[in-house]
Amino acid sequence: MFQTHEELIVHLKELAKTVRVGYADFSRKLNPTASEILGVPVPLLRKLIKEVSLNILTDNTLEEQILTAILVGRSGDARIVEEFVPKIHDWAVNDCLASECKFLAKDRNRYFDWVIGLNGGGEYDGRIALILLNDHFIVADYLDKVLQAAEQVSQDYFYTRMAAAWLVSTCMVKFPGETYKFLKKSTLPVWTHNKAIRKSCESFRVSLEDKQKLRGLIR
Repeated sequence: MFQTHEELIVHLKELAKTVRVGYADFSRKLNPTASEILGVPVPLLRKLIKEVSLNILTDNTLEEQILTAILVGRSGDARIVEEFVPKIHDWAVNDCLASECKFLAKDRNRYFDWVIGLNGGGEYDGRIALILLNDHFIVADYLDKVLQAAEQVSQDYFYTRMAAAWLVSTCMVKFPGETYKFLKKSTLPVWTHNKAIRKSCESFRVSLEDKQKLRGLIR
């Protein structure tokens, strides 16, 4: 267990030296809104999680923010998650948090409205709500509500729109018939509608027949 913030940072910098040359620059291009990036990939950060506690983490580096997001998600406490959401300023942190909130799938009825309520109109509170739906709520009983949530997104922020498109494309993978019918009559913004179709057509889990039908819905 790391005892101090300084000890953790030294270790992260040493880890970064073991990663392929250029990874940090590549990560900076993928995460243009992030703070300092040391260059440690998420899989390596996950291996450290049992050695880290929230009290030694800061928001000075992307790696620390991701470690925080993982710990917060694994806490299983909706209150702690909600308190962390306003601190998100990067899609990677956002999506790591969402993937770790596995407690939501254990009681969807309890948490669905709470997830929707996280969207306060900002770029990342909107994205976290959509990615949580994407990761934990695309099941038959919630499909209509999930698609409706994508349709009701009002933000024009890039990362929020991308999340809405990704959400619809994941629905297409899991429920192609129902999602195709949704896209035929949806009121999604044109950009989001077309991006959802594009992402669906890029997926190897969508049939060639369905891809051909989807291309006919491009606006």
